[in-house]
Amino acid sequence: IIATTPLLEGLDGAQKMSKSLDNYIGVTEPPEVMYRKVMQISDELMFRYYELLTGMSMPEIESLKADIASGSRHPMQAKRDLALRIVSDYHSLEDAERAAAVFRKVVQERQAPDDMPVHDLPATIHGDSVIRIDKLLRAIGLCSSGAEANRKLKEGAVSINGKKHRAMSFEVADGLSGHPFTTRSYMRDTTLPAVERGLAAAGRDRSDFEIAYPGFIVSGQDEKTFEETKRAVKKQISFYGSTPAYRPVLESEGWGDLQLELNRMSKQGQWDEMGLLITDEMLDAFAVVGEPGDLARGVLDRYGEVVDRMSPNLRFLDEATQRDVIASLSAN
Repeated sequence: IIATTPLLEGLDGAQKMSKSLDNYIGVTEPPEVMYRKVMQISDELMFRYYELLTGMSMPEIESLKADIASGSRHPMQAKRDLALRIVSDYHSLEDAERAAAVFRKVVQERQAPDDMPVHDLPATIHGDSVIRIDKLLRAIGLCSSGAEANRKLKEGAVSINGKKHRAMSFEVADGLSGHPFTTRSYMRDTTLPAVERGLAAAGRDRSDFEIAYPGFIVSGQDEKTFEETKRAVKKQISFYGSTPAYRPVLESEGWGDLQLELNRMSKQGQWDEMGLLITDEMLDAFAVVGEPGDLARGVLDRYGEVVDRMSPNLRFLDEATQRDVIASLSAN
């Protein structure tokens, strides 16, 4: 007699659950970790977990599917119920409810956890004393070196009063090589104020600091090329948008929820489908879109007052048109 059981797919929904693939839920993991991992799975995979990890019968699971399909039940609520069941089985109902509260507060509401470690300030810091943030991180043991502290600042891993703090890098750097995944409003409301704060703290002037930006450009000398470029840029935007670290850019435009969906699809390898979620409105926020003859003016209108140097991709234009666009940008 040979008895077989189905293999449980991991959090990515593509491969079997495995610690070596880092797509697993450990049965000894803390309730908060276990709950958060269950909430990461896709809506489709959720039913597989209901089938293999809970005592629900197949008719009950099919009824749940029907309720979600009809809109009478939201898939997020069904996933919360699943996470509650699984955590309760390996811990307790009380632990599961506490884990749900932590998830809601920290992940959904983006508040600080209640059990966040507290570090005392060094004895040398008191009253109106001032210390650079990179040195403070070292002094309280959060970073082992100044290089690590600066790296975390540049990565946006340091928050002060709920806001990411990158100003330290602008105090000491010669310039900023911007990421193409940004919008004019994010650059104006987030990036530039951080640059200005850093320069002011170091007693430096904006003229001492250069901002370079690659930028997204959508254009073409015929309709076929234009549409191909449009699809390629939308796909690139969706790729960047799937990265959790870039979510603040989407949130600044009111599209924060899109990041979760793009991240989920990226784990499924749905790269082409991801680009379809980028609307023309989103494209206009991230890219300069227009006829070849209007590109230079479009770039200058959008970035002329904030960017010192650009390196846009113009390979979809013939050489003569590329030279014209570059000459217009250089002249202004």
